Amino acid sequence: MLRTVATMAVAVALGLADATAVSSHKITTLPGYNDAKPINFDQYAGHIPLPSNGQNMF
Repeated sequence: MLRTVATMAVAVALGLADATAVSSHKITTLPGYNDAKPINFDQYAGHIPLPSNGQNMF
């Protein structure tokens, strides 16, 4: 029981850390972008490892 609780706590901590890392790479403004409508989708900068082959996608 204690091992299960500890495992769940680690999983939650990793999930929170991952969410923070993703939000720190979110692009909120673009220099010179003056459209009347804001960008309506999320943009992120960085590398994402592909689960299929481990290569990094930019």
